[in-house]
Amino acid sequence: MADNTVTTKHSHNKKSRNPALDRMKGFLVIGMVLSHTLNFFPIGTPFFCVVFSTYISTMTFPGFLFVLGYVSQYAYFSKERGYAAKRIISGFFKSLLALYVCGIFFTLFMQRDFSLQGIVDKLLLRELPSYSEFLLSFALLYLLMLLFFPFIKNMSDRTILLLCACSVVMTFFPYRLVTHPVLASLVGCENLCTFPLAQYGIYFLMGLYLCRKKIVFHKWICPLSLLCTTCYLAYHLILWKGPVLFPATFARVLGTTGIVYTYYLISQKSFGKYGDMLLTFIGKHTLVILVVHNILLFTSNFLRS
Repeated sequence: MADNTVTTKHSHNKKSRNPALDRMKGFLVIGMVLSHTLNFFPIGTPFFCVVFSTYISTMTFPGFLFVLGYVSQYAYFSKERGYAAKRIISGFFKSLLALYVCGIFFTLFMQRDFSLQGIVDKLLLRELPSYSEFLLSFALLYLLMLLFFPFIKNMSDRTILLLCACSVVMTFFPYRLVTHPVLASLVGCENLCTFPLAQYGIYFLMGLYLCRKKIVFHKWICPLSLLCTTCYLAYHLILWKGPVLFPATFARVLGTTGIVYTYYLISQKSFGKYGDMLLTFIGKHTLVILVVHNILLFTSNFLRS
């Protein structure tokens, strides 16, 4: 999840950022930071904390994946492979380094495991640290972009639509067959908290497509995405039970589309000089903020126990 929100190409060495995508990332980061903080320091009623945390957990990863898809079209797939490959590899190592840092602090301060084996298990990806699982998914996505660069760069609209359909169908994958964290981050599993790329790939593809077509508001995408989210919310309200966060279900994957698209539309608007400055700053330093926040949370948990 490298911070390279690029939209306007001047040359290979000059670029300008899309403030709308920075604002969207800013909103996503603020939500995640608040959600994780409430898990450690509850404020208000338990019901509020659970509902808010569930909402954030449901839409944050798809939102980041959407932004990365949009960014990747400009930053990578509109460029030559040699130039793009260097930046993709950089994104991979940044995501992996962030995962390792969070994993080490989680092992020491949350699990209170001071053995070398505990840290080695995180470094070898035998275990995933809580509150940071999504970082492995992003690292793997960078590898997939590098590996399938020509294919993604030359995908037709029909191919994108077909892959979106495949992504949704993958929500019916037999998750019980998978137990390893790396494979689980690709296709999902039953007993681990992971964000599988196969199921959530529809958001990456959606971002990539909207960037290619330079689409903001679309007369069909908007109502269809909102309809999916409305049905998703109605379903859980009628049954009066919260959504299943893991593994990725058909209802959850499609049900988040309206929320992500609404964030995208809202982010097109300015929030005033200072509001834009704050959101843009957060959007530019997403990965650093998330890692530092995790370190502070894990350390505070250790010190107060």
